[in-house]
Amino acid sequence: MNVALDHALRYAALGYRVLPVAPRRKTPILANWPAEAATDEATIRKWFEQWPAANVGIATGRGLIALDLDPQALSVDWPGEARRRELKATRCPLAKTPRGGWHLYFRAPRPWHNSAGVIAPGVDTRGAGGFVVAPPSGTTTGRYQWVRALVRLDQLPPPPEWLVQALDAIESRRNHPGAQAPGREEIGPVFTEGQRNAGLFKLACRYRAIGLAEHEIEAALFAANRLRCRPPLDDHEVTVIVKSASRYPQGADGEMPFAMRRAWWHAVAHRRKGGRYARSSS
Repeated sequence: MNVALDHALRYAALGYRVLPVAPRRKTPILANWPAEAATDEATIRKWFEQWPAANVGIATGRGLIALDLDPQALSVDWPGEARRRELKATRCPLAKTPRGGWHLYFRAPRPWHNSAGVIAPGVDTRGAGGFVVAPPSGTTTGRYQWVRALVRLDQLPPPPEWLVQALDAIESRRNHPGAQAPGREEIGPVFTEGQRNAGLFKLACRYRAIGLAEHEIEAALFAANRLRCRPPLDDHEVTVIVKSASRYPQGADGEMPFAMRRAWWHAVAHRRKGGRYARSSS
């Protein structure tokens, strides 16, 4: 019996597009997974017969938005007691991640894209062009587990209104880059000299880990450089950081694979020695 296949078929029957994910990792097996994620039983069976140890991914977008809260977000008073009560009151499907974070599943009434740390530090969203790793998948740190079971896609609750407004604001800035910049509390801490390269590299790796393409990372990083770096780096340095982070596979959950974390620490160590950012040879 293939437990992953059983769950993948169950999710597909509920209306979700699924995809195979590398065993004990969070990297899609299919190169063109955004287009190939499927609900077709024969296709799903073929995948999990070919890769019986694969994890299960659920493609987001097309009516689905997932909120990904990592332990950093859970350790602070986000989003405030009243809004936490609103989140709980939705009774949305809820999965616990291996590192102690949470995935919350909501109905998306309109297209929203992926974001990383824009709503708040440690708070990511998975929308159009994204995916989440779903139970009973596992990584080297543990397994994903349902706390509140998945329901049919068309029966998902909508996000609370304050979250809808935040998602709309992110989408507006994405579609209109010249729009008013977010407030300081929305864009995260400032990177000063000695922090800028490593800070932007970590941010780029995080964007890559949630599945953003290189051109999306580049746009986001140029904005972050302008808004968060004091003083901003020159464009060439930002481009080098983007190229370096984009060497790694697109993943999910906003958690950097080991190779990414090693490269980030390499950048940090290099900066502490007084050097400029350089691509890791690893």
